[in-house]
Amino acid sequence: MVEATRRDAGAEERRYRKLIENIRDTVTVVDASGTTIWTSASQRGDLGYRDEFWSGANLFDLVHPDDRAEIDDGLLRLLSEPTTIANGEVRLREPDGSYRHVGYHAINRLSDVDIGGIVITAHPIEHEVRLRSEREERRIELERTLAGRARFIADLSHEMRSPLHAIVGLAELIEGSDELPPKLERHVRSISRESHALRVMLDEFLDFSKLSANRLELLTEPFSPGAVVDAVAESQSPVARSKGLDFHVEIATSVPLVVLGDEHRLRQVLVNLVSNAIKYTDAGHVKVGVSQRESGELEFRVTDTGPGIPEESWPGLFEPYHQARQQDTTKGTGLGLVITKRLVELMGGALNFETSGQGTSFRAAIAFPEARRKSDVAVAQPLQQRDEVEGSALDVLIVDDSEVNLMLAHSQLEKLGHTPTMVTSGASAIELLASRQFDLVLMDWHMPHMDGLETTRRIRANEPDSNRIPIIATTASVMAGDRETCLAAGMDDYLPKPISLSDLGAMVARWSPDATAAGLEPEPAINGLEGLINELGDPEIVSSVIGAFLAEIPGWRESLTSGIESGDFDRARRAAHTLKSTAQLLGATELSTQGAQFEATDEPAQLVEQLPTLVAALDAAKARLQTVQSELAVEAGREATGPDTEERKTP
Repeated sequence: MVEATRRDAGAEERRYRKLIENIRDTVTVVDASGTTIWTSASQRGDLGYRDEFWSGANLFDLVHPDDRAEIDDGLLRLLSEPTTIANGEVRLREPDGSYRHVGYHAINRLSDVDIGGIVITAHPIEHEVRLRSEREERRIELERTLAGRARFIADLSHEMRSPLHAIVGLAELIEGSDELPPKLERHVRSISRESHALRVMLDEFLDFSKLSANRLELLTEPFSPGAVVDAVAESQSPVARSKGLDFHVEIATSVPLVVLGDEHRLRQVLVNLVSNAIKYTDAGHVKVGVSQRESGELEFRVTDTGPGIPEESWPGLFEPYHQARQQDTTKGTGLGLVITKRLVELMGGALNFETSGQGTSFRAAIAFPEARRKSDVAVAQPLQQRDEVEGSALDVLIVDDSEVNLMLAHSQLEKLGHTPTMVTSGASAIELLASRQFDLVLMDWHMPHMDGLETTRRIRANEPDSNRIPIIATTASVMAGDRETCLAAGMDDYLPKPISLSDLGAMVARWSPDATAAGLEPEPAINGLEGLINELGDPEIVSSVIGAFLAEIPGWRESLTSGIESGDFDRARRAAHTLKSTAQLLGATELSTQGAQFEATDEPAQLVEQLPTLVAALDAAKARLQTVQSELAVEAGREATGPDTEERKTP
């Protein structure tokens, strides 16, 4: 009986051994140091070592040196937490010195008297690694292609915007003349209309390129949603009425007065939808409105009584270059709705439509947070208050190397009632400003010898803080990050070309001394702790803001480093984007600048090179903000115990 039991046990042991020897995965048992206790035949065969090699061989010695840290970490976890399972990928050395990729799982069975070791199952993953490598190569190549296309479109946009700026501006000036014969007036009006159409097409191609390359950046500023709807209606209603259409505006009383978001992009969405509605409606009416849903989202609606969208066009309506009707090829690029939908989604919303044979309705639902700070709500002042201070003549210095641009800006400013002075270089601007006071400077970015950025830096270095002159960037560079680059150099605002008379008039009025005196000074984003403290008025709140920033630093650092190490460069750029804007808010200028440069970099190799500089800036900002937080805690303590005789110091 005993002999039979032994035979049965031996048969069972042989059965399990054969089973393990023939499964695809290899099985190895090692002690805590990695020395082999037992290994399956498949393991011995896969790596190509002779059977006698495994007698006392150390499995960990076969691991590639670059992967050894992973093994050590996994072993430490297994020994300190025996119930855990370690898994990952490593490279194991073969007899010829080459390495094979394997995936593994390891479990601690040292306390099991029948096993007495760490059980490691592994399987070859060469095929998976090769596929992954090929996907990564394709991704990198796609990134390079998109970056190259974005650069090409950016260069093309810049080169086209400069002459277009002259055409739009000069046509606008001529069109306003009282001396034109009727025939020439019609021609000039046609030039103006077609040049504006060309500008719209150029903007659409550029926006589509930015969206495709994930390079379109949204601003977060206070604005009035009702005012945006009114402004869109004001610009589009003349076209509707010229077609005999009724134009209606509906703004619900529940809509917040001021919200935070990107006013320009929302306006672009509504202009696209309203202009489309007018374009395809020949009789009846067009309506644009905004209301607030119970969920808090704002719903922007554009409806018309046109013929509707053919059902066969619905599936591809938001596809690039899609035309809903055959005759649409003469009415645009086929990118308007694509851009509109992506902009709405980029703002965290959704765009939907309903259509029939008697009209179409587009609804964009976007959750804009309501603005609550006093300085944010101040942007909703009645527009007529601003109009009252727009009549004062200003001395404006124009800095541009293009004679056409100088002539155009000079004529536009004169028409607006201002006194322009022109110089053709940054050096001339610096020299003139040293001896003469101006109310405003219009600064071109791209100039030979000394560009507008460097010119601005030198002006700022030489002027007293009490006499800071507003400098406005005027440039055909409109890619993501260009506005931030100008502001980082010391400019106060950004006006992209082509610049219309109304655009220029609004910008000059915004920065005029009269507007400042009337309490209507522009409110750029708060840059720096002093502005933040003055804005919030409570050291404890500011300290909490800093604390939240400090708490996020480990996550940002991990996203940056692991993104670079794993080749997920988009993840690293997204972290840099968030760092850039938040650092700007807290006055960490160097960190903000490094973040902007990192985000704007396309080449992976350059990102790897820039990472240490960005991380160093992050560490420096962290140390400074920790000091500031301590000072604020002392300040809050003084305020809590009552006023003292010391003057308050603002970090």
